[in-house]
Amino acid sequence: MRNIVYTILVIIFINSSTNFFEEEIVIIKKIILQENLQHAVDLQEVSFFSDSSFVASSHPSRYPQVIHYNKDGLQINVISKRGRGPFEFMRPTNVQVCNDEIYVWDHQLSKLMIFDRNGEGIKESTIMENNSASMALDCNENIIAYFTRRSVPLNFVRIINYEEDIFIKDVGSQTIEHELMTTRVDFHFNMYMNYPNLYYGSPIRDEIVVYNILSDSEKNISLNDDDFYLGPNRYETRDQVNQDIRNAIRMPYIFSQFKGIYELTDFIVGITEVGFYNPENIGILIGNEYNYEEDDPRRLNLFVYDKNMGFIKKINMNKEIHEEVGLKVVSSFGNSLVFYRADSDSDEVQHTLYFLRISL
Repeated sequence: MRNIVYTILVIIFINSSTNFFEEEIVIIKKIILQENLQHAVDLQEVSFFSDSSFVASSHPSRYPQVIHYNKDGLQINVISKRGRGPFEFMRPTNVQVCNDEIYVWDHQLSKLMIFDRNGEGIKESTIMENNSASMALDCNENIIAYFTRRSVPLNFVRIINYEEDIFIKDVGSQTIEHELMTTRVDFHFNMYMNYPNLYYGSPIRDEIVVYNILSDSEKNISLNDDDFYLGPNRYETRDQVNQDIRNAIRMPYIFSQFKGIYELTDFIVGITEVGFYNPENIGILIGNEYNYEEDDPRRLNLFVYDKNMGFIKKINMNKEIHEEVGLKVVSSFGNSLVFYRADSDSDEVQHTLYFLRISL
């Protein structure tokens, strides 16, 4: 049996007023999960309770599991099981802890399930549409936003009150329509909600969209084109990027559900994560990868913006922690980010998460 080791990486943002452009990264500790998830080949999400225990979920399309661990990485219990019955899931795409309860969003069954920390089912909501993808949840406001794909160009984000099963509104974003008109493939749309704002990352263009639910206003935050890479080549115009993607999707591709990243044959492009990680700043993690050749390191850049979406700085995570393999963000906890990295060979698979502190 393969030995699978899991570790948790938490990056704590410290809002520093001195020596602004120096990064200080300190490895705090590691948590190793040695129980269950043994069939998982990719870790999807980690979400924390207030006592630092946490729920971990594996990749939904491979061997989906949701397991509750204590703060030392020892298993407490398994949350539900695979199936189509009450409080069972097929593809737990999103897992989030809020108000001491576990929220599981099933992409395939289009339902939201709420469990207590012992794994007992509390509520199911099936108001969501079929063929829906990613979820953004504000459990304090009982609001859920999710991307749904019907047919081009009928794609939109639907916002509902899941506690009362009340429809609120559909968001027919021009950005969403443009992206899907271009790609014509389904994906795990990356969204983050800090009510009344809904943040999502473009799976193709290097930009963040901020949508205000109350005012129906939208703001696009473009990232620096100098940091945009697609495959082994540098693209000078967005038309070249879009054309290459149109060509690529006609070929067999591997689709990664992880946070809006496309994996089309030999390259990855997309915004990995958007979210608030302390009261003042929003951290935006961009995963840029070339191809899988051994001498091509995977790039990972952290873009930090203030709460008004003003750019603060960029950190090259691979350079700072001296790693040449890509890290993936899986969650946030208080003022922290939770990252994950997987290494594999013919004998074993090792999933690594680090506790890091970054001073800005």
